[in-house]
Amino acid sequence: MKSLSVASLFFTYALLHGFLGLLLVAFLRKNKNTSLKFLAYTCFVQAALYSTLVLRPVIPEWIGITVPNFLSVAQIYLLFKAINTQALNKTNLKALFLVLAALYAGATSILSDSPFKEFTPLLVGAFLGAGNLFIAKELKLIQKNSSSLFIKIPFILSVLIAVLWVARGLVSYKLEIVLAQDQNIFNIVFFAVILMFVFIRKISWVGFYLDNSIHYQKRLEKYNSDLLALVEEVKEVEGVAQSLENGMLNVLNQLAKERDNETGNHILRTQLFVRLIASHLDDIGKSEVNYTKETLNILFKAAPLHDIGKVGIPDAVLLKPGKLNPAEWEIMKTHAVIGERILSSMNVDGEINSKIIKVAIEIAGSHHENWDGTGYPRGLSGKDIPQSARIMALADVYDALLSSRPYKKAWTYKATSEYINSLRGTKFDPDIVDAFNYLEAQFRLIRRQFKED
Repeated sequence: MKSLSVASLFFTYALLHGFLGLLLVAFLRKNKNTSLKFLAYTCFVQAALYSTLVLRPVIPEWIGITVPNFLSVAQIYLLFKAINTQALNKTNLKALFLVLAALYAGATSILSDSPFKEFTPLLVGAFLGAGNLFIAKELKLIQKNSSSLFIKIPFILSVLIAVLWVARGLVSYKLEIVLAQDQNIFNIVFFAVILMFVFIRKISWVGFYLDNSIHYQKRLEKYNSDLLALVEEVKEVEGVAQSLENGMLNVLNQLAKERDNETGNHILRTQLFVRLIASHLDDIGKSEVNYTKETLNILFKAAPLHDIGKVGIPDAVLLKPGKLNPAEWEIMKTHAVIGERILSSMNVDGEINSKIIKVAIEIAGSHHENWDGTGYPRGLSGKDIPQSARIMALADVYDALLSSRPYKKAWTYKATSEYINSLRGTKFDPDIVDAFNYLEAQFRLIRRQFKED
């Protein structure tokens, strides 16, 4: 038994924990894991604790008693932090453990030098037993959400360690065995078992972390695979939805053309005019919408639907070759509200989901409003009129004046330009008229490039 003593067990245990702590620190250089960081701290604290016990015969007695007992509580706290790294964010456990460690270390020091020193094993057994049950309780909470064997082992060992500390306290009290000093078979067997349990508990916790990491990586890979599959499904659905929307827009455009006298090239020209003005307004900082490539494309697709409401106008009014009388004109003016109503009915669960339809509703309902509030159907003025509708108003008038109709001849470029400028600030938004003047050469180019059908 001389070769195996309590001191030799403490020395071996201190070396093992120091080595494990160094391994964890080396691992943490590549993996910043908070749980393993606190576990490394626990290893170094326990290495210091049992190194102090090895040196106990050659150091002052109060140090040999106080420091190990203080470090015993510190290692329980650090182990708790390794298990529950979020604890300090919720409660002031650090201060509580420091107070408990100081009280425990002071109490054992005072008790060991008093007439009641025989009660010291009971205090140590009760305190360290309670601390390890506290650790077992935290491990139990984790065990509820994990089937890993590596979390069951430290839980069982924590309960056994708690039981052993309490049992040792009772036996030491009854047999008057001095803690951590007497070189008897009881102390040697007890420390051989409990130190082995404590070390295996730490190794199991590292195993739990590694096991969790492997399972997490597998779950992450599966999640990424599922996510990619979902993205592909969404793309397919979006593709179908886009095809349906494009088909719906084509039907509406064709319906509008069938009910009106406008040509296909008129529609294309006004689309190009509208996009040109919007882009220029964005360039000079006068746009009320961020006209990106996407929003310009939405505006381009919505523009042809500005007169969709004419499908609700009777042929006698819509197709009349001459000038409309006041009563007929009032009927004609209702096409703006009819267009709004038709487009607004194209919703899903009471919400307009198509960005194109939203812009088309603005244009259809407001492209006959005037800047000075004299337009219809609501008499909106200034910036109360959606900018998309204000742009459409100028583009539509410009192309209509330059086009010949059964009831009128085509205007000249000069006359059209003069007319539009004469209505700057009354019918048309001044900024949009200024944009037209800047872009007029490009407007004429579009007119020549896309002549009447």
